[in-house]
Amino acid sequence: MKKILTIVLSMIIATIFLTNCGGKGDVVEVKGLKVYEDATMGFSMKYPENWVIQQVPGARFLVFTSRAVKSRFVRYDAQGVAGAKIEILFTSLDSNITMDTVIANKLFEKDYYTNPVKVTIDGVQATKQEFDFELEDGPFHGEVYYATKDNKIATTIYFEAFGGTFDEYKKSFDEILASIKLGKKIEIKKDTITVVEEAEPPSQTLRTVSGEGYSIDIPDNFSKEGGMYLGKRRGDSYIKVESFDASKTKDFGKLVEENRKKLTGASAAQNITINGEKAAKVVYTPSGKVAGEMYFVLKNKRLYRVTINWFKGEEKDFKPIFQKCVMTLKVQ
Repeated sequence: MKKILTIVLSMIIATIFLTNCGGKGDVVEVKGLKVYEDATMGFSMKYPENWVIQQVPGARFLVFTSRAVKSRFVRYDAQGVAGAKIEILFTSLDSNITMDTVIANKLFEKDYYTNPVKVTIDGVQATKQEFDFELEDGPFHGEVYYATKDNKIATTIYFEAFGGTFDEYKKSFDEILASIKLGKKIEIKKDTITVVEEAEPPSQTLRTVSGEGYSIDIPDNFSKEGGMYLGKRRGDSYIKVESFDASKTKDFGKLVEENRKKLTGASAAQNITINGEKAAKVVYTPSGKVAGEMYFVLKNKRLYRVTINWFKGEEKDFKPIFQKCVMTLKVQ
């Protein structure tokens, strides 16, 4: 009799253990909502008070269910801890960067996204898209919203979740979305003194990350946010790698020139080599305070484009390490 009870008890324990390993067993309860405010953008929103936050005033705000899932979101691993992320990104709009370009900048393949629909956020019209795909531990699902309050600042809002847990957070996500006051351009008074705790510049220690047909080394204190590799210090200083179908033309020079003509203050293309591959480099000026370089590599009917941007006032901290990262690019 004791033997039977022991076996039954073991089976119950095993069932409980398996039920709580991965998937929806990793759901972190929303215990309450607090209000986050970014005075530099006039932005505010509710967020789960027991989740892990990361913030760069004037650039972005992120909330994760746990530190473990935060690490998974860096590479969007196929398997790991289930959980969710809320992310807010601010983008300055001008003649070169419009709402259309912000909406077109996708983190994943366009086939994963639903058609855009119009919704209302903070009293203005916004664009919503959903995206999902299967991973080893279940479906990954997300929603992204694009809106602008003043046509000067675009606010991008992401709600994402691994392991089929999105529906567990849907009610909270909806409440958070309804609470959002969109970012806008704030005129700073001359007599206002703002004290900001500075984050670290890009690390000199690199780690390798991979994307669609490529790998590249980036500073180990950088993570992938909204399709860009960037750190906590500055939202305008980043590394971005993109891959495009180039099967319709073999003329590398023509592809480079088509891209170069769209850049502000672009130099003539320079022929260089990156990891043994024929490449081209264009220097340009994204804005008055930001400098940039764009690199191109054509291989196996795909055009790889690497963009590095940095704040001119901190060029010595960003430019050399960014250029070093570009030279580590490997394409398939």
